[in-house]
Amino acid sequence: PEQNCTFTDHFVTVPFDLSQVLFIATANSTATIPAALKDRMEVIRISGYTEEEKLHIALRHLVPKQFKEHGISPDQLQLPADTLSAIVSGYTREAGVRSLEHKIGSVCRAVALKLAENDILPVQAHVETQTRGEF
Repeated sequence: PEQNCTFTDHFVTVPFDLSQVLFIATANSTATIPAALKDRMEVIRISGYTEEEKLHIALRHLVPKQFKEHGISPDQLQLPADTLSAIVSGYTREAGVRSLEHKIGSVCRAVALKLAENDILPVQAHVETQTRGEF
């Protein structure tokens, strides 16, 4: 706090008293935060979503959003909970849901392309497990 009471903005050259200000920052990794800045921070680690929470987020928000963005109806593509669960556990490793949304979008894009080409009827997606090395 002592350091913050004499801060001067170099752009408008106006002094500010920041001693009563709380700054909040987020980061996926603290490795890229400069040491001098990190020394002045109180790091609070927050765990990511559980697989069950990711599944509920996908069912309630991500799938409807991706269907809308790709012009797909639930009649044209069915993503059962067990399929989404397999995507969550097998294809996404991050704490959040960004890559999960990307994977759901990939499925939607593939189906939308096939629908546009009139190559397929409605689809029910399933994840097939493969042994490493098999393709």
